[in-house]
Amino acid sequence: MDWLKWKKKEETPSVIRLEKKPDGLWVVRVKGALTNAGLTAFRQRAAAELDKGVSLKVLVILDQFLGWEKGGATDDISFLMQYDSKELKIAITGEERWREPFLLWMGAGRRLSEVKYFAGAAEAETWLRA
Repeated sequence: MDWLKWKKKEETPSVIRLEKKPDGLWVVRVKGALTNAGLTAFRQRAAAELDKGVSLKVLVILDQFLGWEKGGATDDISFLMQYDSKELKIAITGEERWREPFLLWMGAGRRLSEVKYFAGAAEAETWLRA
């Protein structure tokens, strides 16, 4: 499967941007590869909010997504285990070819937090706000 092919770090540009909407929705844009550093930074911010008792609704937008950086934070499921019982709802949108691998990586269907993949951001936002 193509999504299991890892590129060297220097070959995989990555931009991760977090935008907090006024209504509390978090929009995370991942362009290129999801790196260990980017994932760790996001998890730290999300954990700080969840530890305060804040419910998080997160829209992940995969833009020209290339996959995950191998090892480290991307292989660590401790965040998912620790915060799975917290108020967390995640919608992902991106190319259809990433649906199955991304949902698998997120543990969809095997955790308490709701995780769904959508064809478009508008549909995903509607689901998150429901």
